[in-house]
Amino acid sequence: MKAIFVLVILVSMMFGQDSLYFHDNEVDGEQFNATYRGTFFELDEPGTLSQVKVWFGEDDLYWDTYQTEIQVYLGTIDGPTVFRGSETVTVVTGESLVVDFNVALTQSFWIIQNTEMSDNGFPNIAIDTDNNGHSFRFNSIGGDPIPSNYEFMITAIGSFGSQAFSQNTWAGIKTSF
Repeated sequence: MKAIFVLVILVSMMFGQDSLYFHDNEVDGEQFNATYRGTFFELDEPGTLSQVKVWFGEDDLYWDTYQTEIQVYLGTIDGPTVFRGSETVTVVTGESLVVDFNVALTQSFWIIQNTEMSDNGFPNIAIDTDNNGHSFRFNSIGGDPIPSNYEFMITAIGSFGSQAFSQNTWAGIKTSF
């Protein structure tokens, strides 16, 4: 078992794929209101975003579309400022999807779900009821972020410098010995 664990660490280090998220991988519900929903990720050094993983809700009774746009912005905790890319995706109810990106990040960034394709703000993004203060709702990009009472089920995947294997992670602890 130890050999498998070490192999996973080595493969992760070779490909530089780190995951940044604030949820606990347990879907507790879904977010219904707001045109834009996003999570803020703070970086200490430049990196590259290669994928975004987003979970969606199961209650599609009122959905008027299964299309949504996933957007990436540079910015601060005060809001997204510099648009870096977007992908339009088709959502499968109650499942996650992975969106490919190749975005250089020079600073902290936002991953935003844009629901403008819907007349009613659908499809619903899944939420984790734990609140770590990183997920927000917006009525418009450039408007004030409205703090959520939960975290959106959004994960950033990519190469984020030395943050991935800090001394506080299992990988950092195992590679110390």
